[in-house]
Amino acid sequence: MRKYTLHSLQKRLLALVLAITFLFTALIGRLIYIQLINGTDLSTKALDQWTRDLPITASRGIIYDTNGKVLAGNKASYSLFVRPKAVDDVTEVAEKLSKLLDLNYGALYSKISNRTVSEVTIKKQLEKRQI
Repeated sequence: MRKYTLHSLQKRLLALVLAITFLFTALIGRLIYIQLINGTDLSTKALDQWTRDLPITASRGIIYDTNGKVLAGNKASYSLFVRPKAVDDVTEVAEKLSKLLDLNYGALYSKISNRTVSEVTIKKQLEKRQI
């Protein structure tokens, strides 16, 4: 069995303290480097991950046949969605939408009362006056 002298124990303790001090200094240095030097770049990358750009499609041109008759034109249309979790009175909303859009009340009521989905499509291809 090996016996340690007071002098050798002090050397080992000093080496341990120096190693711990070096590790904490390196860690604090790295944190300062990340925050002060790369902070702006990392903030920009984080913002890019949380936001998205939706492309806006240009309107198509009107297509005519050889006689000048319109084969394909431009017509804006809208879709109506409902978020069931945001609806307080399902009966009232289903009743009003079924009258306004000429839809089946029962089917509409079951769609709106289904709170397991985040969004329900009520009707597509609506005109601006209907909206």
